[in-house]
Amino acid sequence: MKILHVTLSVSPRRGGPSEVVLNLVRSLRAQGVDAEIATTNDNGPDGSAPLEVPLEEPVEYEGVPVRFFPQFLPALGGMALGKDRGFVFSGRLTHWLWKHIRDYDVLDTHYLFSYPSTCAGAIARLQQVPYTVRAMGQLSPWALAQSRLKKQVYATLLERSNLNGAAGVHCTSAGEAQDVQSFGVQAPLITLPLGVDRIPSWPEAGSKVRYRYGIAPDTPIVLYLSRLHYKKRPDLLIQVLGQLAAQHHSFHLILAGSGEPEYTAYLEQLMTSLGLTDRATLTGFVAGLDKQLLLQ
Repeated sequence: MKILHVTLSVSPRRGGPSEVVLNLVRSLRAQGVDAEIATTNDNGPDGSAPLEVPLEEPVEYEGVPVRFFPQFLPALGGMALGKDRGFVFSGRLTHWLWKHIRDYDVLDTHYLFSYPSTCAGAIARLQQVPYTVRAMGQLSPWALAQSRLKKQVYATLLERSNLNGAAGVHCTSAGEAQDVQSFGVQAPLITLPLGVDRIPSWPEAGSKVRYRYGIAPDTPIVLYLSRLHYKKRPDLLIQVLGQLAAQHHSFHLILAGSGEPEYTAYLEQLMTSLGLTDRATLTGFVAGLDKQLLLQ
């Protein structure tokens, strides 16, 4: 069986969605399934330069076969439209999908309300190739409230047809399945949690982290490891820690993640106003060994 996964990006700067699709393909291949990825050279929502990867040919990326296609960011008035929301256009990806989609038995699309996956779903329907859709929490009430009008129009014109025409919609929890049902999706729902790999044990991880960030051996560490985004509400964590600091509790906050410059600046100002400057560290984006050490 040949399976093609289509997604907006596999850049680590896109966070969990990139990690998930790479792990899914890696695991499928370990089970003998011929799975690969088609995506763009997008490198995250923070204005980073595109990934430096070969384009329009199969390459090995993070241990899995990936085809990268050049991105194009539609602009209006000199400003890129919706880069943080995923509207990354790729004419070359569209052309390749139209020509090659029937080479695959099944298509798996990731990232609702994004051009690559929407385009792939539409082409799959036209060419009668079965496909599944990963919901990724994007049909939750909170997510739908962001850029509400744009999503309503987008869903009416394109996304709702893709969802209803899918062979299945992959949800990772009962709550997510309920959100998908509430959106009126008629396709079958598949509720299946994501698998995770056990990380290696590093007995010296704690001492390494404390040394790197100048944290005393007896100071409790509070770790936030995620995107710095309003949806994740790191501001609530900071406010609670501000109350604990006022009560003279000892701790050191590590905010490990990247986000939009404006929101990151807001969090920094909030920590300053609560007197947490000396009790907190913003690491920026972390991955690989640095991430594993923090998780220990």
